[in-house]
Amino acid sequence: MDQENIKKEVVAGVKKNKKLITIIVIVAVLVIAVSVNSFVARKIGERRAEKILEDQFGGKVDINSQNGSVSVKSDKGDFSVGEIAKWPTDMPTDIPEFTYGKLKMTATVPTGWQILATGVSEENFTAYNSSLKSLGWSNVGTFNANLGMVQMTKGNYNLITILNSQNGNFTLTVSKK
Repeated sequence: MDQENIKKEVVAGVKKNKKLITIIVIVAVLVIAVSVNSFVARKIGERRAEKILEDQFGGKVDINSQNGSVSVKSDKGDFSVGEIAKWPTDMPTDIPEFTYGKLKMTATVPTGWQILATGVSEENFTAYNSSLKSLGWSNVGTFNANLGMVQMTKGNYNLITILNSQNGNFTLTVSKK
């Protein structure tokens, strides 16, 4: 797959996840508010954000924030940022847990999963992609400039791994076909 098609596919994936982006923005505001407000103000902020998200998505939303971490749980998916971010328990078993660096954000939605880790080296990135290949994932395309990107497919899933080697940020996006 050429670089232009990879870029188009990444842009299409971003457009699909506008609701996830909305959640991320609200959670970012909550993280800032949590760091400067008291417990009562934090709980009020959580309830207001829950109401906004419930109105937008329909259904119950539960937001928890503490010590600079935030988690959002709903029937539409889960989102965690900060120290509480953990590998999703419902991630397909043929996608090995990413154990390099530090997990900073995880998200689960009906159409897939997204992971963000910091402190990841190029060697870690290469090793993880090699482990995916050893589990039967097929490399569809590779892009490398200041941003390393590998697209793979297997069965009913597509995935993209991205490494910004300048700041050590790693993203894994898995989507259902």
